[in-house]
Amino acid sequence: MFNLMVGGVGSGKSFSIGDLLVKFRSESVNNEVFIGANTHRQLRDSTLKAATDRLKMYGFDESNWDYQENKGFFNFEGMKCYLRSLENVDKAIAGLTVDKMVVDEYAFCGRPNQTPEYIHKKIIQRLRGKNGKNQFYAVTSPNGINFLHDIWVSKGTDEHFLVQCKTKDNIYLPNGYYNSLVAAYGGEDTPLAKQELFGEFINVNQGRAYYAFHRNRHVKSVNRTHGTIFVGMDFNVNPMTAIVFQIIDNKMKIFDEIYLTDSDTFQMVDELLKRGYHGATIIPDSTGSNRRTSGTSDHVILKNAGFNVIWSHNPFVKDRVNAVNHALTNNIIEIDNKCVYLVKDLEKVSWKGADLDKTTDSTLTHISDAMGYPVYYYFNIKAPQDFTISGY
Repeated sequence: MFNLMVGGVGSGKSFSIGDLLVKFRSESVNNEVFIGANTHRQLRDSTLKAATDRLKMYGFDESNWDYQENKGFFNFEGMKCYLRSLENVDKAIAGLTVDKMVVDEYAFCGRPNQTPEYIHKKIIQRLRGKNGKNQFYAVTSPNGINFLHDIWVSKGTDEHFLVQCKTKDNIYLPNGYYNSLVAAYGGEDTPLAKQELFGEFINVNQGRAYYAFHRNRHVKSVNRTHGTIFVGMDFNVNPMTAIVFQIIDNKMKIFDEIYLTDSDTFQMVDELLKRGYHGATIIPDSTGSNRRTSGTSDHVILKNAGFNVIWSHNPFVKDRVNAVNHALTNNIIEIDNKCVYLVKDLEKVSWKGADLDKTTDSTLTHISDAMGYPVYYYFNIKAPQDFTISGY
């Protein structure tokens, strides 16, 4: 039996793993359980934490548990659970034979050398224990039309069961939490809201990437004022791009853009200094810490020129685009009408499969990427800070 729970933000997906452990333990103490997540950090900090918090709510005494993080082992009331990251699935499942499987945020599994389909085929091969009926459970956000949709919807059999959960159905969420998310996603009818709040399989990666951008709403006269100057930067060579902005009243006011062809980081530095942006705070493409468009680290070049460089991991493309659409929907971004390259990008960049289309017109995507890094850093979609989810 193959069970899939697809749910919105805050619908209680990870907590349900605790419920499953109780179910498995009640069926047989001899059940051996595989608990998987996409990374070791997720497994430790999110999956197992949520599951054990749920077990404590039921009154189980953690003194009866045996958790050995270094060995990937968790003994729950005498039932053996094997904790594995799916970063290298062949290594993760080596030597295992289990009765039950639970995988958290399964829609986000996969690596360049291990596709989600490959991972799924490999792990279910180990579901052949002898302690009762073998069962597979996955809990996840939808993440577009993907391999899970193919397996459970398009090609599902009588052995495949799908449950879809809405954020608003979680009665334990605090007052106002759901409505604040609806506002952040631009209403209940946007593609992002249908995916993130209703747990629906929605192809958000089609058509215009920045669907929330409207020239008559977001393009206006934006002038530089006193205060910190920020720069978003993409290290592509042709073109190399940057957007220049200030944050005023929690709005991102973009008043300049730089678009250099056949260029490098030294030339970008010269242009920034020529325009009077010495000492600006730069939120660049994080790969610039090791990529060498100019023979040395791009970040080092910027720092040596007197700029303050903020380093952070590049988000997934989907997450960065979602953050930009969220900011546009909520009128956080204002763009000066002289930023013609940025406006062109926002109107013309489209999806090509799961990635942005960088081939139909090679001049596109770069300057909107440059904007996307600081948008994600400063204005990413987050659960409201005033709320703490408790009790579920």
